[in-house]
This record gives sequence, structure tokens and C-alpha cells, in this order.
Amino acid sequence: MQLLAFALLAAVTSAHVARYDNYKVYRMFPNTESQLKALRQLEDTTVDFDFWRGPSAKNASVEIMVAPHKEPHFHELMDELKLVATPYITNVQSLIDETNRKNMKTNRFGWNAYYDSAEENVSAYLAFHSFSQLLLIPYGHSYEHLDNYEELVSLPLVNNRSNMQLLVCVALLAAVASAHVARYDNYKVYRMFPNTDSQLKALRQLEDTTVDFDFWKGPSAKYASVEIMVAPHKEPHFHELMDELKLVATPYIPNVQSLIDQTNRKNMKTNRFGWNAYYDSAELIDTLAKELSNNYDLITLSAKKWPWRARCSALLLSQLIPRDKNYSVLFCSSVLSLTELVGLRPDLQTVKKIVYFHENQLIYPKQQIKERDFQFGYNQITSCLVADIVVFNSCYNKTTFLETIAKFIKLMPDCRPGNLCSQIEPKCVVLYFPIHFEQISVTAKDYTATLHIVWPHRWEFDKGPEELFQIMFRLKETGVPFKLSVLGETFQDVPAVFHEARTILEEHIEHWGFVESKEDYYNILNEAHVVLSTAKHEFYGVAVLEAVHCGCYPVVPDRLVYPEIYEKCCLYKDTADAVDILRNFAENPAKLQATNTVVHNLSKYSSQSLLPEYLKLLCNK
Repeated sequence: MQLLAFALLAAVTSAHVARYDNYKVYRMFPNTESQLKALRQLEDTTVDFDFWRGPSAKNASVEIMVAPHKEPHFHELMDELKLVATPYITNVQSLIDETNRKNMKTNRFGWNAYYDSAEENVSAYLAFHSFSQLLLIPYGHSYEHLDNYEELVSLPLVNNRSNMQLLVCVALLAAVASAHVARYDNYKVYRMFPNTDSQLKALRQLEDTTVDFDFWKGPSAKYASVEIMVAPHKEPHFHELMDELKLVATPYIPNVQSLIDQTNRKNMKTNRFGWNAYYDSAELIDTLAKELSNNYDLITLSAKKWPWRARCSALLLSQLIPRDKNYSVLFCSSVLSLTELVGLRPDLQTVKKIVYFHENQLIYPKQQIKERDFQFGYNQITSCLVADIVVFNSCYNKTTFLETIAKFIKLMPDCRPGNLCSQIEPKCVVLYFPIHFEQISVTAKDYTATLHIVWPHRWEFDKGPEELFQIMFRLKETGVPFKLSVLGETFQDVPAVFHEARTILEEHIEHWGFVESKEDYYNILNEAHVVLSTAKHEFYGVAVLEAVHCGCYPVVPDRLVYPEIYEKCCLYKDTADAVDILRNFAENPAKLQATNTVVHNLSKYSSQSLLPEYLKLLCNK
């Protein structure tokens, strides 16, 4: 999919064609944590370079396209990072030209061939070089709206990079061309996990050379997931290759076109007003929408690259919010800069404004403090000053935010504002996130079985995977029997410790990775005996609460929000303490069964208790 953007540029315009003469793609291999961290920061912030393959793990390749006039700056950066950048593609335009010729010669139905065939019917040219440009529609050519502005701003955005590439392009065809729209009926996306160097090398070679398959997620490291889209007529060839490589390829998306249609329906609905840049916020919006009937408007943006959401969403939303309606309540996530939105839309100043905090940036764990991080917390403070009501999803969230404001403001070099906490605190309320426990079936535990531990969190550093595997490695050393299920969503940047742990703990692993089906996910929770958290950052913890509802005993750190929710006997002080608790349970199943007879009162976290309180806020009562 790396050439997809260039195919768009080269084929759909009858105006001047964008060219990439002498643009180079460099490949490098970060081998230290500091190099990996610096490349990730560069990917998040740069407007000078295009990352073809982002930094995912140490010793995994990174590919960056560099314009000729940016070469000196690029090599200066590489020297600072002590990275060796070798040319991978010496002239991008030559590759584009070669690919176009190849596609036309073989009559392969690809993006380039499609656009070439549709050229006569194309009436507009859109080129998105970065996600931030997409957010700035309609300011790409003038201050005036395009004639089909409403159609353009309704283009669907989806939750991951690869799907976005596919769906944005399909949406562009629908909007600007009168030719037939490409469809992906019965195309499948397969997921696999290479666990040997030879498999990894073979997949990388396939990604570099194939014209038969589309890599949605390229091979980055051993045990890291790879995702490949396969056309129906290419299935036999694909499975032959997988057999040769001794790789197990499981269907991840059974029908790509169904996903496109579903996403289009979801995003093209009218009457949309709100924000879901985080998953918890999205679920809350979905829950509240069902209770509000049709008495609301909802606008959603995809949960992708949240730093750009925090920086840019106010401008886009100021354009999307209808001006011909008299709203009484505005409900938004703390990711949005409400101050900027109200400044851009003065007509919203008199509306009752509610900001929902499912996390706060003032105490978000950072691997290293950078000046660029300050703006996110600062925006949340100013949003609170503009808001009428500030909703936190836990007392811990509220308390840490208010107590940290003064310390946070001291990061400013001078001209520091004062008395901010006293202005914000009277507006604050705590409403826990409403969980639909009634929709989760619960089955009896088998305490005669081997101790089954479940860790149901995102595979990111703020959920403490290093501490998780330190506990598991030490538990393994004790020799007690146990099973481990490491669930949760994975992203492009998987901490390297997961790859090492999968090998070391192979005999103990029951389930590994994201579970697509909610029913299957809850079945695993019902099978498990203990739910373990090692989070460095948690303001509520829906996954742990759901596991406790399914009968799992919580073993959680004595920090963050956990002391607010769980009994003292469930809290561990450090890694050694957690190992002792788990070892005792493994050696004494009867003790675990007796301990787990203590009933955890979850009613105050249920949707039945909480939804009426949310509705009071939203209905202006």
C-alpha cells in the first residue's frame, strides 16, 4: 500500500501531475531505545519527511521518504541520532513510472490502472500528503467552500492506518469521479505471526516484490502481527505461500467490502454531534445516544493519531457543527480544545458546555518530558475554564487533575496565571463510566483447574507490560503451574518485551492477542480465575471491572484509581508482592475459591445506576 498515495497523485488529475523526481526512500534500523523513541517522536511531529514504514521495535526497519531539498536536514538528524540511513529507493518517481508501465502491461486491476481508466471522468484533484491536511478541508485552495463541500467533509475516517488508506481512496473515487467505484467483495485480510527469522525475511521480501497482495500491516519483528489483504482469485496462491513458510494465516476481516459499507453507513449518517477520539468516550457516546432517541446531533472523528485530534479538531468541528440550530447542550471529550472551538464559533458561547474527562494529560505518564507535551494539558485546563460542567470518570481523575494544576502551570517560564483550581473545582462532578453488566453472561468457575491469569489491556507502555512480564517470569521460576491469557488491542508500535515474553512463556500461554468477538472475549474472562493489572496509567479500568463481574479475582497495584474501587486485599505493593499472591493462589486453589467468595459490589458502576445521572446533565435538568 506504500505507493497508493502516489498512484492517486499520478493518475486522477488532469491538472499538473505531482512528481517525485529524485525523492529518495532511506532505510534504517534503530538498535537502541533512545533511537526508537526519537524516531517515533519525529513521525508524530514532522512535516518534512514521509514515513513509509514507521518505527515499531528495536532492530526493525524504518523507511522514510526525503525530498531532495530536505536531504541536508535529514542527514543532520541521522548523525545526531547515530543512525545509519541507507538508500532503499533512489528515485521514487522512477518507481512510480515503472509501476504504471508494469500495471498497464499486465492488465492487472490495480489502483494506477483504475485511475488511468477513469481520467476522462475526473473533475477534481485531491492530494493528501498528511493527516493534518485532511483535517483542514476546505482550506486547501481558498477561504470559500467548494461546491460539494458537504460531500467532502463527510468522507469516512476509520480507526487504523491501513483501513484509512483504503477507505479514503474509495471515498475519493465516489466523490470526484463518475467512473465505476472499485469494490472489494469477498476480499479477505489475513493475520499471521512470524516466529522465525526466515519467516520474517520471507514476508519482507514478499512485501517488497508482490503485485498479488496488499500488506495492511507489514512485517516489523518476530511475533508482531502481519496483515495481508487477498483477492478471492488469489486465495490458492496465498495459501500455497503460507504452507511453504509454515505460517498460520487466520482470517482477520472476512469481507473487506462489508467493512467499507459498514464504515460508510456509520460515518455518513446525518445528525451527528460529539467527539470520540478515545475508545471509552466512543462507547459512552454510543450508550448515551441510545437513551436520547433522536434528540441530538452527533459528529465523530476517528480514534487515530490523537495528538493531531487535540491540536486540530476544533477547527474542523467549527466547520462541521450546523449553524442553523439552537442547541441547548454541548457535550465533548477533553481531547478537544473547547476554548478554540468556542472562539471559532461565538454562537456556542451561550450553550451549556459539558467536558468529559476519561483521562487527564496533567499526570499522563511520559517516557521523557518534552515541551511539546505541555500544550495538551494546557488545553484541558482552558477547556475547563470555558466549560459549565466538568465530568470526571473517577474521584482519582478529578483529584489528580485539580491537585496538579498549580505544579503544571509552573512549567511555564514566566507570566503564570493563578487561582485556576478555585475557578474549576466548583464545576467538577464525578460520574463513573456506565458498564452494561447485564449484557455479559457469567458462568461458574472451575477452581480445580490450573490457575488461569488474564491481562486484558492495550499493548502499550502505559499499561505496564514490562512489569507484567517481570511478574510472569518470576512466577515461572517458582515452578508453580499457571496459564496466562494476554488479551487487548495491539497497534503498529508493539513494545519489544511482548516478542521476548511469548517465547519464554510459550508453555503457559492460553490466549495471546486481540480477540475479535466480544462473546469469545467474555468466555475467556469466565474461564480465568485472576485478572491482573500492571498499569502505570489508569483512571477507571473497564476491562478489569468486566473481568471481576465474570468472577475473576482482581490483583491490581496499590496506586492510581484501584484503591478507590477495590478492597485492600486485592492490592499489591510491588512486583514481589504480586508474585507471592499469584503463587499462593496457584498452590492453594481452595484459598483462591474462599477468597473470591467476597462479593464485589459493582452496582455503582452499572449503566442502570449511572445513565439517569448522565441524562440529567444532557437534558439540561
